[in-house]
Amino acid sequence: MVMDEELMQLHKLLSGFKNLNIKERKGPTLLEIARCPGRETVWSNILAFYLNPNLEHGLYDLLLKSLFEALGKEVPSPNLRSVSVETEYLTAVGNRIDLVITADTFVLGIENKVDAGLYNDLADYSRALTGCAAGKVPVHKVVLSKHPALVSNSFENLLYTDIMRAVRRNLGGYTDYVDSKYLVFFLDFLKTIENSYKNSYMTDNMDVVNFLRNNAEEVGRLMSYYNGLQKEMVLKLENIDRLLVERLFDNSTLGQRLAALGGRLQGQAANKRSGRFTWQGDALVKHNLQLNGVSVFYQLGVNWKHKLYAHYWVDGRQNQHYEQIFSEHHIIAKEFDLEDQDETIAQTVEQQLAQMVELLAFREHPYLGTTTVES
Repeated sequence: MVMDEELMQLHKLLSGFKNLNIKERKGPTLLEIARCPGRETVWSNILAFYLNPNLEHGLYDLLLKSLFEALGKEVPSPNLRSVSVETEYLTAVGNRIDLVITADTFVLGIENKVDAGLYNDLADYSRALTGCAAGKVPVHKVVLSKHPALVSNSFENLLYTDIMRAVRRNLGGYTDYVDSKYLVFFLDFLKTIENSYKNSYMTDNMDVVNFLRNNAEEVGRLMSYYNGLQKEMVLKLENIDRLLVERLFDNSTLGQRLAALGGRLQGQAANKRSGRFTWQGDALVKHNLQLNGVSVFYQLGVNWKHKLYAHYWVDGRQNQHYEQIFSEHHIIAKEFDLEDQDETIAQTVEQQLAQMVELLAFREHPYLGTTTVES
């Protein structure tokens, strides 16, 4: 009765979780596809494009205004036509400032730091920016970074998270005339920045955070059962692996049959008998069957439904047709429950491997596609 009541509470907990409006991250951004999601020069070039209010993106001074707001400074009111943006601005001693924005009301210098440390000569940068203004307009010196940086020489540190908040707050007032293509690119860039923060996913979903906090005891019990199930599945997999060593190498005719045919079977573990190993935190058992130039990998692991899952694949494009042949002979992927006997699972794996051996042994037979092999 106590267990039934606890299960009802956990069902209620899961129902409440399902009703949350969770913001999922689906698919890579364009920069992630291009494999340059954290390259400073790429980010600087994109910033330069959107910081210039005169270019064809149609967002005008959105990014410029948001940057000054994030700095906590009064937003200057320049003649937008006077604004220009230069990348890799050359100083007198040959250093380069990532971005320098000049206008009739200000000079703004930005040193962009994505993942690299701040090792730049800020004293030289400061002199160059002051010289650029020539005492005619205010000078703003900024290190824009993902993480807090220790700055000097009148530079201020601005975090990407701060400027993104300002951008999203101001964005609605700029969408009437924006070119939709460049808006998509801009939003994709913002998403790339968000994705680069390891913890930003949960800050996007504070309702989930609050749900977990408000139901900490129930969530703890649920996780305890979950972890217990995962532990039992791993122990089950390890026991099956021990049984397979006995069946495939110690007390089986399969090894003798393979040796006679000039083939071999080996496990993933160092001793080449056990198939047990761990990959990216997942417990797995894998064996490699080789015969007549064909290499088959047979793997057993725990799937997302918390069941043991046995499947295989054939290595090499030239041998892919064997997967169809195996399937026609009822050698297919199989799921096993926690309550299934370990011996039965090991026997099933052995039988499927034995069937593969017989099919591969007759691979030169003209009627291979219709060869009958007993299940």
